Amino acid sequence: MSIETLEDGEMTGGNQYKPLTEEKVKELARDLYADKIFGSWMLPESQMDMLFMVFMVLIFMDDIQKKKMKRDNTFFFYEYYDKAGPRGINGMPSFMSCHILSGDDVKRIITKRNEIAALIDGV
Repeated sequence: MSIETLEDGEMTGGNQYKPLTEEKVKELARDLYADKIFGSWMLPESQMDMLFMVFMVLIFMDDIQKKKMKRDNTFFFYEYYDKAGPRGINGMPSFMSCHILSGDDVKRIITKRNEIAALIDGV
């Protein structure tokens, strides 16, 4: 599997993670607030073994790609619910595609999502 894209928050041709721009963080935070995105961080701790069943495309990663992801701290994945397959597994969606995020980018997205929620919900 060759991960090659120039989008922010994805792996580049050299398999180096490119952090999200602030605009992309805002977009993902809005979509997360609107419940359009499912992220690996949403899996309960007791169901982390379901990661490869939810994001099935990860099964095709080789050991080198896994090591590079570990090196770059890119352990988080997300996809839009409208990309989910017709059947879920144990109440979870199932995707044949996903996007990669670093832990730092996930923190930025969740922080921004919480700011949006506070503004909209008046908390």
